Amino acid sequence: MNLFNLASKYQQVYAMEEDSEGNPISIDVWMDTLESIDDAIEDKADAYAALIKTFNADVEAVDKEMERLQGIKKSRKNKVDRMKASLQEAMEKVEKTKFNTAINKFNIQNNPKSLDIRTGEHVPDEFMKHEAPKINRVALLAAMKKGLEVEGVSVKQTRSLRIK
Repeated sequence: MNLFNLASKYQQVYAMEEDSEGNPISIDVWMDTLESIDDAIEDKADAYAALIKTFNADVEAVDKEMERLQGIKKSRKNKVDRMKASLQEAMEKVEKTKFNTAINKFNIQNNPKSLDIRTGEHVPDEFMKHEAPKINRVALLAAMKKGLEVEGVSVKQTRSLRIK
């Protein structure tokens, strides 16, 4: 088996997104397919590394595209908000708060009542939400490394793969 065919097998697995009916392939099915390729551990490791790097690049590209699309979304929402405010201002200026055209209905109405809280210092305690305490994991780990013992908490050491 030559290197081109080997790479081709992994390229096919990389390209697997949907089954024959157009449903997304589960990660378990995808991993089973990847693991079913019978190669030496070194060849498989190189192929996994190439796939990991490719998927990391894909994730980065998707993140950038999401950021770009979020910018477009925000820009368009701002345009909508400005146009609606401008139209409402014009309607109120000419005191015409309700009318119909051939294709649209326009109406300025009151929104539901809401609170305008400038300061919360005088709000009775019964209306205050008190957040649940959070564990300072960094400080607790440091203290436990120095010998502090806490029931129900232990320091663990995990391992992970690094590819360079």
